[in-house]
Amino acid sequence: MLQKDIESLVEKTEFDDADRALFAEFREAGAGGRGFVVKLIDQYLAESTQLMASLKEAIEHRDPVALRVAAHSLKGASSTVGATRMAGICEGLERLARKTTCDGAPILVVALGDELTRVRDALHVEQGIGQ
Repeated sequence: MLQKDIESLVEKTEFDDADRALFAEFREAGAGGRGFVVKLIDQYLAESTQLMASLKEAIEHRDPVALRVAAHSLKGASSTVGATRMAGICEGLERLARKTTCDGAPILVVALGDELTRVRDALHVEQGIGQ
């Protein structure tokens, strides 16, 4: 993966408005809707934390197969909650790992960690516990 490709993956992308609308639809769906949103977000936050640890471990062990698997899982989970920038960075990690290399992955994982902080804050707002 070229440096230019890595830099383009690190650019800011916001949450999709459609996905925020989806959270609103779930909350308004009646009994249990709000609880479902809270549970979905809690599950994502727990899973994303575990997958970030798996990504770091894969890089440490220079294991492109483990890197691809963890990046793919995090990409899917992030897409589900509308974290489109995270999903895009994960796609870049997957492409990198398919080339059987981990070169460039540390930069992407740092960007992913920064983005996870932003996503966590936004999801807490969706849950009603953030600002």
